[in-house]
Amino acid sequence: MININIDIVLIRHIFKIIMIPWLILISSCGGGNGSASTGLEIKDTSTIITSSTNKNNLTDICITYGGYLSCSLMHDGLQRDFILYVPQTYNAEVSSPLLFNFHGFGGNAEGQLQNSDFRALAEQNNFILIVPNGSYLAGNRYWNSASSGKGVTDDVGFVSVMLETVSQAYTIDLKRVYAAGMSNGGMMSYYLACALSSKVAAIASVTGDMSLALMTECKPSHATAVMHVHGTEDKIVPWERSESESIKGVVDFWSNYNNCSSKNTAKTSDNADGYGEYLGNLHQYSSCDNQVKVYLNEIIGMGHIWPTRLGGKDSEEVIWDFLSQFSIDGQL
Repeated sequence: MININIDIVLIRHIFKIIMIPWLILISSCGGGNGSASTGLEIKDTSTIITSSTNKNNLTDICITYGGYLSCSLMHDGLQRDFILYVPQTYNAEVSSPLLFNFHGFGGNAEGQLQNSDFRALAEQNNFILIVPNGSYLAGNRYWNSASSGKGVTDDVGFVSVMLETVSQAYTIDLKRVYAAGMSNGGMMSYYLACALSSKVAAIASVTGDMSLALMTECKPSHATAVMHVHGTEDKIVPWERSESESIKGVVDFWSNYNNCSSKNTAKTSDNADGYGEYLGNLHQYSSCDNQVKVYLNEIIGMGHIWPTRLGGKDSEEVIWDFLSQFSIDGQL
C-alpha cells in the first residue's frame, strides 16, 4: 500500500529542488514596524501536544536534502515546514543544546540557513539547529511575534510542537534551548522569551524589536539572558522612534526585569555587514539575577542587515558564545 504521507512530502520536496535556488534570493531582512494591537494576552503554551509529537522518529515527516533534514508537519490546520540540522558529532548518550534560528518578514528558512549559517558551529559545539519557515501573510512569510502587529497564526504553538517532536527523536538538553532571529525573526525570539519562557533559556535578536504592549504583558518565568544587535541607521526597524520606544528601551526592559545592577559600555571595531566596516558600542548589563547578562551591540551607521562580523569575529560565533553560557537556571 502506498504511504500517502510520505508521497506528499516527496512531492513537496521535488518542488523545493526546483525552487530553492530562487527562494534563496528572497530577502530575509523585512520586519514590521514594532507596533502591536492592544489587549495582548501572553500565555505560556509549553504544554501543547499534538499527534505529531507522539512519533518516536522523524521518518514520516522529514527527508534528507542537501546535508540536512527537511521536515513538514501539520499544526493548527496549517502545513508547517522546518529545516533540521543534526551535527555529525551528535552523540545520543550526551544531551545536546538546541538553537532555533528565525528568518525575517518575507524571508524563508533556506535563505536564513545560508545567510546566518550556524552549521559549522553546531559541528564544533554539538548542538542541534532548527531553522523554521514562517506561515504566509499577504504572500510573504512572517512570524506572529506580538510585536509586528500582523496575523493570528499560532507560531508559539508551532515552536513548542517542533521542540517536542525533535526531542522525541534526539537527546536534547531541555534546559539549553535558545532562539535567535533576524528582524521579524528577532521579534519572534523576544516573544518566545515571554510566551514560552519555561522552555527557552536565552535569546538573541538581530535588527528585531519588542512592542510596548509585549513589554507590558511579558512576565518570563526565569531570569533570561538577552543579546541584541542593531544598526543606528536601520530604516526598517529604527534605532529610535520616540522617547518611549527605542532599541535601548527594549534592552532596558530586560536589564530591569533581570535586576541587573551593573552597566559597562565598551567601544568596538571591525564590525561589518558586507557593505562596509563600522565602529560600535557594546552595552553590557551584568550582576543580574542568576548571573544572566544582557548585551546590546550598537553598530554605528549600519542598516537593516545581519552583520557578517562583530568585533572581528563571525556574528554567528559571537551569538553562540553568548547564548551557550546560559541555561534555564542561569549562567552555567
